[in-house]
Amino acid sequence: MKKTTLLKAALGAGAVGAAIPVLIDHLLVHRKFELPQGAKDAVSGADMTELHALRDDYMNWLENYGYEEHHMITDDGLMLNGYFFRAKEESKIFAFCAHGYRSSGKTEFCALIQYYLSRNINVFVCDHRGAESSEGNLIGFGAYESKDCIKWLDYINNTFGPDLKLILHGISMGSATVMLMTGNPNLPENVKMCVADCGYTSAWDEFTYKLGEMKVPAHPLVELVNAVNKVECSLVRTEADELTYPLHILVRYEMEKGIFDGSLDLERLDEIWDEKYQQYLGIKAEKASQGILQDVHWSDGSFGYFPTYALGSGYAAQFIKAMKKDLDIDECLANNQFSKIKDWLREHIHQYGGLYLPSEQIVIATGR
Repeated sequence: MKKTTLLKAALGAGAVGAAIPVLIDHLLVHRKFELPQGAKDAVSGADMTELHALRDDYMNWLENYGYEEHHMITDDGLMLNGYFFRAKEESKIFAFCAHGYRSSGKTEFCALIQYYLSRNINVFVCDHRGAESSEGNLIGFGAYESKDCIKWLDYINNTFGPDLKLILHGISMGSATVMLMTGNPNLPENVKMCVADCGYTSAWDEFTYKLGEMKVPAHPLVELVNAVNKVECSLVRTEADELTYPLHILVRYEMEKGIFDGSLDLERLDEIWDEKYQQYLGIKAEKASQGILQDVHWSDGSFGYFPTYALGSGYAAQFIKAMKKDLDIDECLANNQFSKIKDWLREHIHQYGGLYLPSEQIVIATGR
C-alpha cells in the first residue's frame, strides 16, 4: 500500500475518532440539540397522540391555575428558572420537583402538580440548566443538576420562610438528581421525604439506551468517549475526581493540624491554603469561594471531619471488594435487588453497631 493511501486512511480514522465524541455530545449531552416530535415517536415505536392530548389538557389547567416565576443563579453563573404553584390554603409543605432528560419542569410534572395541589401541598418545579428558558447548554445526567437543586432548596427556604417541610420528587434523570441530592452534605435538614421515580444507576447504561433509541450503535462510541475522560486537578473538593480527591483532604488535614498545634499563622490561612494547593495540585484559586471558603465545615466548628471522607472511601473500596465475592452487585442494581446488598451490609457491618473499633470492624467485614 502506498504511503499516501496509508496517510489518507490514518487521517480518515483520526477524523472519525475526533467526530465520535462530538456526535455523542450533540445526541446525548448537548441540550439544544433536539429531535422533532415525530422522530421521537418513530424511534420509540409508540403512538403518542392520546398521551400528547392528555398532557395538553393538564398544561392548560396549569396555565389557568396560575403560578409565580422565580430565578436562581448557579455557582457557575447560569440563571435558572423555577415555577411556584401555591396551594389554595396556607401550607408549610413544599414538593420540589426535578424533571428528566430533555424535558422541562411543568411538562414533566403537569399531572403531579395537580395531584399535590389537590392535597394542599405547595409545588415548586425547576427547569434544569438548558431546559426551556433556563441558561446553559449541557445535560449533566444529575451531576450538575443535583448541585443546582441544592441551591434551589436554599432559595426556597430563604424565600418562603422557616419551618418548611420539603419533599423531593424526581422522574428519570430527575430521580438520579434527587438521589444524588440526598447524599450531599449541604442538603437542608428540613427535607423530609424523597420520591425517586424510575431513576438510573449507570450513566453508561443510560447513554447506551438513548443511542439505541436513535438507532446509533453504542459500541464502540461510548467506550471511545469514556477513553477521552481525563483525571485532572481541580480547585473544588466536591467536584474532584476519585484520584485527586484525597489531595484535597490532605490540604485540609494539614491545615487543621497546624491550626491546633500552633504551627500555622492564623492571619495567613488563605495564603497557606493557596500555597498547599499549588504544592499538591499545581493550581491556585482566583477567588476565596473556590479556595478556603468553599466548605462549610470550619465555619460551623466541624474540625477533624475532613479525614473521614478519605477514610470512608478507603473503607468503601474494601467493603465492595469483599461484597463482590458473595454478590453480583451490578446485577443486583440492574434488577432493583437492593435488599441483597442491605442484607450483606447488615450481616457483616451493621449488626455490630459501635461494638468494635473501625480498625477491628474492617477486618471482621473484609478479612483484612
